[in-house]
Amino acid sequence: MKILQICKKFPYPIKDGEGVAVDTLSRGFYENGCQVDLLAFNTSKHFVHVDSTSEDSSHYNEVHSIFLDNAIDPFKLIINLFQDISFNIERFNSSRMHLKLKEMLENKHYDLVQLESLYMAPYISTIRKYSKAKIAMRSHNLEHEIWKNLAKGQRNPLKKWYFNLAAKRLLKYEQKAFNLFDTLVPISEIDFNKYETLNYNGPYCVCPVGLNMSNYKSNENILGDTIRLGYIGSLDWIPNIEGIIWFVNKVWNRIRAAFPNVEFHLAGRNAVTKLIQQLPDTIQFHGEVEDAKKFLQDLNCVIVPLFAGSGIRVKILESMAMGKVVMSSQKGFEGIPIKNGVNGFIIDSSNDIINALEQLISDKYLFGAIGEKAKSTIKDTFDYKVISKKLLDHYQSLSDNKLT
Repeated sequence: MKILQICKKFPYPIKDGEGVAVDTLSRGFYENGCQVDLLAFNTSKHFVHVDSTSEDSSHYNEVHSIFLDNAIDPFKLIINLFQDISFNIERFNSSRMHLKLKEMLENKHYDLVQLESLYMAPYISTIRKYSKAKIAMRSHNLEHEIWKNLAKGQRNPLKKWYFNLAAKRLLKYEQKAFNLFDTLVPISEIDFNKYETLNYNGPYCVCPVGLNMSNYKSNENILGDTIRLGYIGSLDWIPNIEGIIWFVNKVWNRIRAAFPNVEFHLAGRNAVTKLIQQLPDTIQFHGEVEDAKKFLQDLNCVIVPLFAGSGIRVKILESMAMGKVVMSSQKGFEGIPIKNGVNGFIIDSSNDIINALEQLISDKYLFGAIGEKAKSTIKDTFDYKVISKKLLDHYQSLSDNKLT
């Protein structure tokens, strides 16, 4: 099967969950005998030197990138307020990408084109015009839900109004796109159930993020004199920023007062000034770290305070794969089979965090026991080879004439 993967940002070097999701699925396709090509934006916000990533992307048959200046243009934003279209979507609608896609479709017969995100939906018209390939929409998130949740937690009335407007326009676009692609690939059963409530009734295949367990080393997680609590994630993404600010303002001082031997380590790229200014000296801020896995490995416990967003949090999956105790909200654990106090801790309030730490500190072997259960959960549920094979079988079923 010849597959073309189209992404809104270049996935290498892998620095976030989206990169992991793109990489592991494409590798699974390759290892199942498919020929996979990559076409991705190389954005000004996440610009990379593509040539330096050739080793990471060696499983692809062809790799192409198109530069996109995705900085927010205030003038275009203001003009968009008077138009009935999603500004979020329009930012990724590029004539250069349409031309490159046309060239690739004319030069090769693809069996399937996989769009990695709703933001790539504007290119469906070009695919239909120049190819007979089936089109799959891989949904990493319900985009409108992210903005809707942000609006709920926003106190600034102007921002609240705009976030609601963005959510409304994204929802309208998402529902309109239902009739444009051949199958939906949601990242969790929870997300698919949400699509059903939006009246999606077409073909689908739930495809969570897969991991290669051999890439994740675990160390013995026994409690010492100091408990290293930590977080790593993109610190320019609004839901992450809001969650960390909540933790800093509402939780951290309570932890310090109750457990003086707890350290908190924060890491991530592109940290916004708003966040950095609110970090007290008692929090160890590492900025962007060279080796995210090494950072996680050095922690006893990973905390992910997330109250907006959708999809699956890949850093939670990676932490669990390394045998770490993970604390996160119900929103953070969406799509992951968590039993509270067994393979992780569900924390939706500051009291939940304090109670979880009390349990861990009172039983020095609990860290290791929960970590082992967490690792088993990932091994049993998120193996990338099993997940990619299941999706390929679904793609094969989309055509009366079997794809080859």
